[in-house]
Amino acid sequence: MFLVEICIPKGTKNTLTVGMTAMRQWLDHRRFEPSIFRHTLTSRGFIIQIDFKLKAEAVEFSRNFGGCIFSMAKDTTMIDYSSIYNNRVGDR
Repeated sequence: MFLVEICIPKGTKNTLTVGMTAMRQWLDHRRFEPSIFRHTLTSRGFIIQIDFKLKAEAVEFSRNFGGCIFSMAKDTTMIDYSSIYNNRVGDR
């Protein structure tokens, strides 16, 4: 499993709705099927967490929405891949 975590800062009243709608449309357009889609409200905004079975889908989604990627190893250790992929995006 590859978890992508995205922060949507607090702003207008419709921030969560607009952000999640954009993500859902993007996923549908590419026919990506995340395993789990959840959100949490924090003092800074909303944290969106999406679990993907395929690493390539997690990477593409993270690049498009500015998220961090974590891999869920069998022993439930989380490995942060975001610095690797975010550096590659900057190289383009």
